[in-house]
Amino acid sequence: MSSYLNFYIPKGNIEEEKPLLLTSFSRSNELYSIFYDNLNIAFIGNEENKYTKLEYSDLEHILDIMDTSINSVSKRITELEKYANGNYDIISEILSLKDYLEELKENRDYVRFIAFIVADTTLYCNID
Repeated sequence: MSSYLNFYIPKGNIEEEKPLLLTSFSRSNELYSIFYDNLNIAFIGNEENKYTKLEYSDLEHILDIMDTSINSVSKRITELEKYANGNYDIISEILSLKDYLEELKENRDYVRFIAFIVADTTLYCNID
């Protein structure tokens, strides 16, 4: 598996001129997994297809998945809070879920940012 998910803004013809790197996410970043699992992203070693053009609908799909996860975690926290009274294990689980929920929201904000860019300009990505 490759190390980085890269996002590019083209300077001209994407096949002729190297695009401008906007941002990268390492394999250990959750965003790498989100995009890798939900889109068929080009690998840089593929000479015929080095870049994947992002479509707004791709990002809407990813945002829907993320919103579903956020709602599920929020509901789980609410349910656990009913039984947390003095139970250290449940309180610990709630705190872990709240941390995870914040990570999910932060990642969703990154995807929203990328969607904002895609709404106004062409954006490409690949994995290298």
